[in-house]
Amino acid sequence: MVLSSGKTLGKYSNGETAPWAGLTAVQALQDAAIEYIPPVFTSFSVSGQATTVEIGTTLSGSKTFTWSITDNSGEVNDIDIFDITDNSTLIAGTPNDGTQSVSINTIQLNSNGATQQWRAIAHDSITGNNINSSTFTVTARYYRYFGPSAVEPVDSASVKALPSSAFQTGTGNFTLNTGTTETNFYVALPPGYSISQVIDLDALNANITAQYVNLGTITVLDAGSTGRSYTLYGMTVGVPYSSNHRHQITIS
Repeated sequence: MVLSSGKTLGKYSNGETAPWAGLTAVQALQDAAIEYIPPVFTSFSVSGQATTVEIGTTLSGSKTFTWSITDNSGEVNDIDIFDITDNSTLIAGTPNDGTQSVSINTIQLNSNGATQQWRAIAHDSITGNNINSSTFTVTARYYRYFGPSAVEPVDSASVKALPSSAFQTGTGNFTLNTGTTETNFYVALPPGYSISQVIDLDALNANITAQYVNLGTITVLDAGSTGRSYTLYGMTVGVPYSSNHRHQITIS
C-alpha cells in the first residue's frame, strides 16, 4: 500500500502488503473490505456478590455467574468459568447462554486488601482462540465506626453500635455529623489508620483536631470473629450543638 498519511484501503494501511497473490480484483476488494473482528465480552459479573466485603468474610457455596458476549465475526458456543486466585477452572465448556451457577472454591479473606478474582474464558470456534472477560474482584476491607453516642464504647458490640460505619479503603476524609442531642463523639479506626486532622465545617472551618483525644485501643471482632485492634478517638462538648455540625475528619 502506498497511501498518503492517515489514509487506508479497507483494512490495510500505508506500508502494508496485502496477501493478494493469485486473487482476482473482486476477491482482493472483498478481502480489503471484510476484516475479522473477534468476539468480545460486554459484561461479566457474579449475581448478588458485593465487590467489597469486611475482613474475615468467607466466600463459599454456589455463585451465579452472568455474562454477555458480542460474537462479531466469530462464534462462541461455550465458555469456561475460571478462578484466577486459585488458578483453577470451576467449570469448563458451559453453554454460552449468559448464566451459570457454579460451586466456588472456599476462601476466607483475612487481610486488608485481600482479593478473590474470577473471569470467564470464551472459545471462538471460528479461529480456535480464547477470549478473556473482564476480571470480577472481591476485596476485603476494614470497617470504620463513628458518630455521636451517649456512652463511650467499651467493647466490640458498643463500637459497632455507633450510628455510622463505612469501609476504610485508604486515606482521605469523611464527615461525622454531630446531631443536636449528644455531647460525645467517637471514631474507631482499624489497624494502621489514625486521625491527622479534624475541621468543623460549620464553625468557620475551625481546626478541632486536638479535641479528638486518642482514648486507646479496643478489640473489635471482624466478619470472621477475629479480634482486631482498633484505635478509639473521642471528643466531648459541654452542651449539645444547637444545630448539626459537620466534622470533616482526615485519615492518615
